[in-house]
Amino acid sequence: MSGIATLLRPMYPELTGDDVDSAIKAYTAGKGKESRQQPQNLLTRQEAAERLRVSLPTINRMLNDGRLKRSSLGSSRLVRISEASIEALITNGSMEVPRNGAAR
Repeated sequence: MSGIATLLRPMYPELTGDDVDSAIKAYTAGKGKESRQQPQNLLTRQEAAERLRVSLPTINRMLNDGRLKRSSLGSSRLVRISEASIEALITNGSMEVPRNGAAR
């Protein structure tokens, strides 16, 4: 019996070492990966500025007018920008302010 099955036996008396081995093999073969959400790569404002080759004030304007989407981590001072947001800005090919009435 595997060590994991031994640890889990009090909670799951029907569990065998083969069950654990099968579950691990299935997981490592790719089954189960669909249920895990891939984490976003988050960049600091400085990293985003370097990626877009613009200044920090320009990044701040882009965040304020909606061209980039912000992710705040805890405090409002810990701002991160997803790579997906930067890629969307690059893909759309527009660094112009959206015409939806967003304030500058």
